[in-house]
Formats: sequence, C-alpha cells, structure tokens
Amino acid sequence: MRRILAAALTIGVWTALAVGPEAPNTLTPQEAVQGWKLLFDGKTLNGWTPHGAAEWKIVNGAVTTNSSKGGALYSNEDYDNFVLKLEFQGTPDINSGVYIRMARQGNIHDVGYEIQIRDIDEQGYTTGSLVNMAKTTSVAKIIPGQWNRMEITAQGDHITVVYNGKKVLDTHNSLHSTGAIGLQWAHPERAPGKSIAFRNIKVRRLT
Repeated sequence: MRRILAAALTIGVWTALAVGPEAPNTLTPQEAVQGWKLLFDGKTLNGWTPHGAAEWKIVNGAVTTNSSKGGALYSNEDYDNFVLKLEFQGTPDINSGVYIRMARQGNIHDVGYEIQIRDIDEQGYTTGSLVNMAKTTSVAKIIPGQWNRMEITAQGDHITVVYNGKKVLDTHNSLHSTGAIGLQWAHPERAPGKSIAFRNIKVRRLT
C-alpha cells in the first residue's frame, strides 16, 4: 500500500509540474478567471500577421527569427487598454521590440508605440524605453541565456513597463489610443547571426 501511495504521489507531482503555472504558453486557472487571453499557442502563428520581410518560425515553443531582414508580427486584433505579459530571449546587441497600439499602415514611429528591446542605443532608448518618447527610470538590461519577463500596461495615456519584476517605465502619452500588438525584429545587419525569441504572450483587456 505504501508503494502504491508513493507512486501515486510521484505521478501527482509530475502531473502538477507538467501543467503548473510555470508551463509556457498556458493560462493558469486564475488567469483564465481574470480574463487573460493567450496570444501565442506555442505551436502556430495563428492570430498573427507578418509585416515586412523577416521570416518567423516556431522553435521549442517560442516564436523566433534570426532573419537577415527586418520585420514584425502584428496581432490580428486591435487593443486599446490592456495589460500585456511576455517573455523573450536574446542578447544585448540585438535590436528588437514590442509594438503597442500600432496602426497597420505608415511609419512605425508615427503610427504607434515601440517598447525597446535593445541595450546598445545611441540616443539612450534602451530596453524597456518608449522609443523616441520616454527613457527608462532605472537600468534594465537584457540578460542573455535566460527568459526575460516584460509586463506592459496601457490604460488611457498612462503606459508602464515592469521588467524582470521591476518597474522601469512610468509615463504618459496620448498620441495613440488603439492598434495592434507587435513583435519587432530590426536592423539584423548590426548583429549578424543573432536571434530573438518570444513566448508566454498573454493579454488582458482593461476597461
């Protein structure tokens, strides 16, 4: 009987680990109740539309590119007020970012916001900054070899970024009110052979 109980407990533990909150590209029961939605299922690019020449693929449950050409993925739905959570993996010399409230036509810096993923920027808009608009209030660096966590909140003109558990941006800007969420890959010629990967992309609309 003890062996049976021990085996049952072991199976229970491994089952919990397999479906627990740390499992990538899944919603916890609490997140589901709170209204979170997965934007990436870990297997396909369903719900996303490519923009530009970059080629995106799914590798080990992450959407990634190492394309020699720049581009982006845009969510098929538009979002105005929301909380966005995601994880990314890269190196400090890449040039990537997350678009929010992005119109589907026009120059990207004129028709939406970009949250920077880049540690080398001549103007100081490094990781976590709102490009060309607001710089981070504290140092936020890409940690290579691990999944970096980013949480972006946009409610009215108030935009905040929490990076690896620390708030690094808290600003107000009313230029753009709604649009797509996007994953960016820019200027790959500056970091040849490098890549960016995203996973655990979740959004919750706010009223």
